Amino acid sequence: MAATAFIPPLDIVIPLIMVPWWLPVNFVWNALVMAGTLAAQGVLRSRSAGRLISYLILTTLLGALVDTTWQIAVSANAPPGPMPSGVWLRAMPIAIVALGGVNFLLGASLLKLRWRQAVVLGCTMGLLTAPWSIVLF
Repeated sequence: MAATAFIPPLDIVIPLIMVPWWLPVNFVWNALVMAGTLAAQGVLRSRSAGRLISYLILTTLLGALVDTTWQIAVSANAPPGPMPSGVWLRAMPIAIVALGGVNFLLGASLLKLRWRQAVVLGCTMGLLTAPWSIVLF
């Protein structure tokens, strides 16, 4: 009897290969967007460093989960053969809304932001931290 091996599809393997460099880069980008958004609202300095770092770690990990799930779902639902142009772009609102919701909830609960401040943070993070590199490249 021949031994068989399970080879996961590339839709799962490629995002996992990217994790060692992708998460640190994503963490830095999240920090820049979060710091700019909170500074523009005048609340950055009133939050403790521990809460900000906890927020960044959680938003980076949950964002990676959202991005990877979104990428696998879009790839799995695309027609067979070459990926039609525009498939990623048409699905981008799903990623933006999911990331915005995650960041809204984290901002409201972990950072103790007021409702409107959390909405601004969620919308900004959702729009600017969405996986645009997939669409652009």
